[in-house]
Amino acid sequence: FLVTACGTKSREEGDKGQAAQSVKIEKLNIDMDTEKRKQDAADRGFQPWKKNAMDVAEECIINTGVGARKGECRILSEDASNAEVLINTKDGNFKVRLKRLVKPDGIWTATEIEKE
Repeated sequence: FLVTACGTKSREEGDKGQAAQSVKIEKLNIDMDTEKRKQDAADRGFQPWKKNAMDVAEECIINTGVGARKGECRILSEDASNAEVLINTKDGNFKVRLKRLVKPDGIWTATEIEKE
């Protein structure tokens, strides 16, 4: 199983207002043609879990090589088009940011991973 939305490009960002503390954020490569095909498949009943932000975030963490969740996994925020999920793994805590890119109420796509 391959989640193509979880390719990564790294960049370092300072924590808001704190130059001494840095946070690693990985922007994920998104191929909109692939996302449209995934949405079409979900609309036909395949992989309905892609409509659940927590499930998509956890799958993304696994597919980027971070590892499976060890403990807590919870939604920090969610609205109609954006979500943020906190996942605790053996390598630390990660925030996964997701968007509904293809259509409202469609599948979630992971767009960023932030290591706390």
